[in-house]
Amino acid sequence: MERTSGRGLTVITGASSGIGAQLARELGKQGAALLLTGRNAERLRRVAREIETVEGVTVETVPADLTRTEGVDAVVRAIENRDVDVLINNAGFATYGPHHTIDPDTEASLISVNCGALVALTHAVLPQMIERGRGTVMNVASTIAFQPAPLQAVYGASKAFVLSYSEALHEETRSTGVCVIALCPGPTSTGFIAAMNSPEASQSTVYGKVDSAERVTRTAVRALRKRRAIAVVGIKNSLTMNAARFAPRSVTRRLAARMLRPR
Repeated sequence: MERTSGRGLTVITGASSGIGAQLARELGKQGAALLLTGRNAERLRRVAREIETVEGVTVETVPADLTRTEGVDAVVRAIENRDVDVLINNAGFATYGPHHTIDPDTEASLISVNCGALVALTHAVLPQMIERGRGTVMNVASTIAFQPAPLQAVYGASKAFVLSYSEALHEETRSTGVCVIALCPGPTSTGFIAAMNSPEASQSTVYGKVDSAERVTRTAVRALRKRRAIAVVGIKNSLTMNAARFAPRSVTRRLAARMLRPR
């Protein structure tokens, strides 16, 4: 299999489970030296030990809660002035329900990790990547980024931020040898839905059927190789996202509301 990395360090956030852990396994298989971070220290160590045992590559771990400034600072300290070849900003979580019913502190934490930590870690590696003339930043957005998301207003907005931010940086860095990519999976079977602590979410059309972390990983690895600005997981999602671009906003937001409501 073609290597995605190999010259420097590959950093993956949210790597203790789900998409992040699966990406770590796949990139470890390709020979990447890994630095993994996640909130659950024990699960993170288990993933690291598995990869080291099976693939024989170096795996560093930095347990950190990226909703907190000290957690972000810990990861920045671990990677600053390092030869980071690939940064995958995968950490994030979602809320579900009418906006006025959701705890404001939880929404603030969502913005901190989905947007703030992602920007801080990108800032930590981008200057050195540009100076070296190589490197890739992959930010995990979502198909929800392409339209308003009633019942997931803040989560959808956070992913729209990630998409816009990544596209802008892709254009800024296109002549530098550095590439910034927005990976846009749909709902994925990773424990993500359970973490929302909203059983009714799984009764919606959107979350009633989920993709696999393995399929998302295959798309991500292909995107790292092809270095495109946006990588949407799955043909059906790609067609839906393209169709949404041409529909009136009033139609897309009402359709999104219908699909996100419990059936």
